[in-house]
Formats: sequence, structure tokens, C-alpha cells
Amino acid sequence: MQSMCIYRNKNREFAKEALQNLYVEQAKRQGVREHPNFEIKSTQSKTNSCNIIKFHFLILIFVFVCFEETFASNCSSVLNITKPKYQQWFTGPILTPTPITMPVGHPGLEVAWLVGETYGHYNSHWNIDHIPSIWSTGPYVDFQVGFNEFLGAEYIGALLTNFSQGAHYTHVIDSIFRLGFQILTDKKDSWIPDFRILLQETVPTGKYQKLNPKKHGTDVTGRGSFQTGIHFAFQKLFRSTKGHNFRLRWTFGYFVPAPVHVSGINYLGGTKETKGKVYPGRYFSGYISSEYALSRTWAVCLESNYRIGHKGKFCRKKGPKIAVPSFRQISIAPELQHTFTSNLGILTGAWLTVTGRNSVAFRDFFISVLYAF
Repeated sequence: MQSMCIYRNKNREFAKEALQNLYVEQAKRQGVREHPNFEIKSTQSKTNSCNIIKFHFLILIFVFVCFEETFASNCSSVLNITKPKYQQWFTGPILTPTPITMPVGHPGLEVAWLVGETYGHYNSHWNIDHIPSIWSTGPYVDFQVGFNEFLGAEYIGALLTNFSQGAHYTHVIDSIFRLGFQILTDKKDSWIPDFRILLQETVPTGKYQKLNPKKHGTDVTGRGSFQTGIHFAFQKLFRSTKGHNFRLRWTFGYFVPAPVHVSGINYLGGTKETKGKVYPGRYFSGYISSEYALSRTWAVCLESNYRIGHKGKFCRKKGPKIAVPSFRQISIAPELQHTFTSNLGILTGAWLTVTGRNSVAFRDFFISVLYAF
């Protein structure tokens, strides 16, 4: 069973990049590098006693997670309750594309809720320029279906509400459609992994142009470009006799965005007089994730994503020139998984940037429910 990988879509990152570009353009015109009122200050514990309490609380949580099944088994024995058991399985990471086709007749649905903040922009020197925080929240849906053992399909969509400086806006983001081809299946006691090729098309269902300056960038939810690409998705399960299975997943993708006409204030910035055609740069995206089973029902996961984008260009017909620079971005996502039955699981965690160049700085928190029919 795999995760529906909701928000591995690049749409959200593109929307975030679009939101901050408006502020960068305004800052450049005003000669401002960083607004002093928007610096994020680090917080510290008020007393050592608070740190001690937090430390012991985390230890209690860790002990409960590791020995939850033992406690439940003992309670069931005392109360003479028989609880049906199921084989340990991973819900899968939430970002990395899945390398396994859903079984025929058993589609999978994952619904997640996100709360996130875009708080800055990594400049060309890998330093953060802070911007007014843009908060985002809303549901994400990931649906996967298998037509046979070889062929499957996937849809990813979301409806986001953005908030910033008293303004807000609600709209769908760009949608993702995938067609997957199962090439290899993991074989026990061998080095043969799961391997799947995914053809991906991003459809520009989000808002990207003719923006309202009074919305402070909250009305950007897409890039307006059809983006065609391919993923090579792998994973390998390392089984343990003690039940602490370990699974490694790695995926590499390359994408080619189509040119798009823009008018007025758009996701790259500009003014009301702007009119022209954007040629977005091609980009690479790589994921590496690992999952480790703490018990039959609990597991931890860590994902990492590295994105490299080539320089694009803007052909101006009217209005100011707009830069389409190359970019880099590194982000991670620590997660906690829990399964309730053989087909129902939940995962929660955070997704945040580590560093970057000409890209956004963000931190998101999510909770997701996965069900396999």
C-alpha cells in the first residue's frame, strides 16, 4: 500500500514563488532589500524547567509509540478481548511520487489539510529576503486507480485560501494528472526494486495573471503554463525479523513548461500595463525518502527534495522588463505515520525549506488520511 503523495505537486511551490515575486518586484522599485518589520525572530524556552518538561514529554510519546502494540496486547489479554491483526504496512511519504500501481478494483484516496506560511525569498546569494507573511490553508486530494498490474492513473488537486495583510483569496491551484507504467516489482531477498515510469501533465487551473494589487499576492495560485514531464520512481523494502521494516524510495523527474501569455500584474510581477509572453525554464526535481517501522502500527519517515530550474525569458510587448532567473531549492519533510486497519492510515508532519537561490522560503504543516478501497 502506498501514499497518495498529495503534495509532491510542484504547483504549490510555483504558487508560493508567484506570491513572493510580487513583493520582490515592489521592493526593487522602492529600493528596499528587506523590510525590518517582517524579520522572523527565533524563540527560546523561558526557563530550564520548561525544557525538562518538554524533554520528558517527548520521551513518554516515544515510549508509547514504540510499545503501543505491547500495551494494547496486554490490555486485551486482561480483558479477554480478541483484536484482529493485520500485516505491518507503510502509508508512504506524502511528497515523493509512488512507484507502485494500485491493485485493480482497489483505488486509493488521500485527503489532507494544509496550513502553511511563505515568509521569505532566497536571493541570488542564497540569503533570505523577508516578505510579509502569506498564510495558506485548505484541502488537498490525491486519487489513484489501477487499470491492470501494468497501468495506473493519478489525479492531484487542491483548493487553497491565502491570507496576507488583511487580504484573502480562495481558488484552486494548478492540477496534476499522471499516467504510470509498472516496469519492475520488488522481489524479496533480492536487490530488484519497485520501478515505475510516470508521465505527468500539469494543467493551469490556478490564477496567474490580471492580479489585484490590493490582494497583496494572495490571488496567485498557479503559473498559467501546461507543464509536461516524466518521473522515474523506485523503492526497495528491507524486511526485519523483529518487525522494524525499512523502506527506501527515490524519484527523479524532468519537466518542460510551455510558454504562456501574461497580461497585467502576474505571478512574475509586472504592472497593470504589462503584456508579453513568458518562456519558463525547464526544471529537475529529485526526491529521496526513508520509512522506518517503530511497531506494527507506527512508523517515522523523512523526505528530502532538491529542485534545479534553468533560466527562462520574458518577451515584452508592453510594460517593464521581467526577469525569469534560474533557481535552486532544498526542502525536507519529517513525518509520523499510524495505521488503524489494513486499508486505513494517517500521517502528519511538516514540510519546510532548508536553503535555496531565487526561490521561496516556506514552512507547512499537514495532516492526511489515506484509505484504500
